Amino acid sequence: MLIKTSGLGAAIAFMYSKGFKNGSLQRDTAYGVLYQQTEHWLQQKGWISQEEPMINAVIARQSKEYRAITNEIFALYNWLRRFAEGMIEGEAEEN
Repeated sequence: MLIKTSGLGAAIAFMYSKGFKNGSLQRDTAYGVLYQQTEHWLQQKGWISQEEPMINAVIARQSKEYRAITNEIFALYNWLRRFAEGMIEGEAEEN
């Protein structure tokens, strides 16, 4: 929802502020994991390189590319949401 209301750059900056501590990615926090997964996904799709921080790479894009990256992230988050729902439902059935 943050992407829709504030834009992709602001959402990534928010994830960064919550997912990093002292300049280091906190892999044990939800924001850290989400930031890492998003960055990895965009690297795999060829939208960003491994050398440049995700926030810099995204906000430096032209409007058309920025919208395309936003749509790509919406698709990723939709898939992650469905996957998480399936995992939660699977756990409920096991109990």
